Amino acid sequence: MTERERFSALIKKYLSGTATDEEHEELMGMLRSEKNIAWLDDQVMQSLLAEEDIDGPELGRERAEGILKRIFTDREAPVVRLRRRRSPALIAAASLSLICVCVYLLTRQRRQEEGATAKATVIQTADVQPAGNKATLTLADGSTITLNKDSAGMLVQQGSTQVVQSGNGLLTYHAGGAPHAGGAAGAGGLSGSSSSGGSGGLGASAAEGMYNTIATPRGGQYQLVLPDGSKVWLNAASSLRFPTAFTGKERRVVLSGEAYFEVAKQKDMPFTVEIDHMKVEVLGTDFNLMGYRDENAIKTTLLKGAVRVVMDNANALLQPGQQASLQRGTSAMQVGEANLSESIAWKEGWFAFQGDNIGTIMRELGRWYDVETSYASKVPAGHFTGTIGRNIPLSQVLKMLEANDLHFRMEGKRIIVL
Repeated sequence: MTERERFSALIKKYLSGTATDEEHEELMGMLRSEKNIAWLDDQVMQSLLAEEDIDGPELGRERAEGILKRIFTDREAPVVRLRRRRSPALIAAASLSLICVCVYLLTRQRRQEEGATAKATVIQTADVQPAGNKATLTLADGSTITLNKDSAGMLVQQGSTQVVQSGNGLLTYHAGGAPHAGGAAGAGGLSGSSSSGGSGGLGASAAEGMYNTIATPRGGQYQLVLPDGSKVWLNAASSLRFPTAFTGKERRVVLSGEAYFEVAKQKDMPFTVEIDHMKVEVLGTDFNLMGYRDENAIKTTLLKGAVRVVMDNANALLQPGQQASLQRGTSAMQVGEANLSESIAWKEGWFAFQGDNIGTIMRELGRWYDVETSYASKVPAGHFTGTIGRNIPLSQVLKMLEANDLHFRMEGKRIIVL
């Protein structure tokens, strides 16, 4: 069955109300692809016009528009699934509560679309919004440039490398002063007519060995194309130190926090990521590396290619679909099958929890929404599994968690777990 055929089958099941939870989740995942969205309108119309109770295309169009609105509401619904590992009776009660919460959120969304009250607007304004595209770039001479989602143009030239920012949270290093063939879309058309601060105008020889650092704050994220064309996605509260031009026998960068890498292949110049006292050696591959210092393990997850994870005398060669987990303070490394969707969910715009405790969840929310967490009493027990969209206000995320017998109070930018 082709992808188009599978998409068509899922749409028909969705419209008939016979789709299982797994099929519904699969369909919503497919609708995160622009290609599938382009198929959607045509498929809905074909399915409706095939029904006996449709009296021509005009009525079909009216019904199709209502269905499309419902599908996109489902696609944007912040919770796909979230459950707490506990007794069956409590799970049933939590499921009912979760349905009520989803109905409440969707009802509120419709009311806001029709015209929210002044009181609702005040509540929304006071809410904590999700992270945005923002970061700070520190040049080799110590000067800094603030990066955000709106600015675009050439920031600085370092030797023969142009540093260009596009307006969609992307920073690109163009080696040789021209757009790199491996660069990301969106940066190629920007001119170098303006520059600011730092080391603009340095000659190539002076630029050799120069390092820059891009750092995202809590509540920020950013994308980067390195001088060799490798692409990096930085999660919140993370930083990457890298050279303005790769020379010598290796390409070496230093990471703090979490990043997803798509490394450009250069067999004669291996790519190495250092994080704390561990390093990941690659030739050309896609992988995720998570090493926040407030987490108890550094996790390397391989999606494509091959990487070697090295720590003192311990090392592991990973194959696609595997994850190496290194416990902090030790050289004990465990290698096993990875949950790939969970590992890169942050990059795709989701929180994904797989048997996580409330402490892990609150640390992730804290980095994304730039809030602190405290506990009114002991830390609630339980482990949670599910996915929640990262593009919604914090209050909605907490509502989802409250459906699982958790309780919170917001005081400014502090979450108090009750």
